[in-house]
Amino acid sequence: MPLDNPPSLPTQESWSAPTLLNGWANYGAPLNPAGYWRDSFGVVHLRGVVANGAAGTNLFVLPTGYRPTNRELICTISGGSGNIATLARVDILSTGEIQHMSGGVQFLSLDGLTFRAV
Repeated sequence: MPLDNPPSLPTQESWSAPTLLNGWANYGAPLNPAGYWRDSFGVVHLRGVVANGAAGTNLFVLPTGYRPTNRELICTISGGSGNIATLARVDILSTGEIQHMSGGVQFLSLDGLTFRAV
C-alpha cells in the first residue's frame, strides 16, 4: 500500500451521558461520570463510577442500538460499608436496562465494562 494514500480511520462517536435512575448519581471528581459509546465494531463501552442508588435497581437505560441480544452478566467493583471494595454484579438486559444485582451501593464502577450491541 502506498504511503501517499493511507486508508482513512473510522470516526468514533463521543461519550453520551445517561439519565441516572433510582437515586444513582455520579460519584464525582476526580472519577469519570457515567457514560457510554459504541465503537465502529458495535461494541458498547461503559465508564464512570456511580453511587448511593437503591440496591437491586436500574442505574439507567441504554437506547436502541446500544443493547445486547441477550442478558449480559458482568462483574465489577463496588463499595459497601466503610467504602471497602467488594465484588459486584451488573446485568445489562436486552431492553437496555442496566441493573445493580449485587455488591455495595456507596460506589459502583462501570469503568471498562464492554459488550457487543445488536
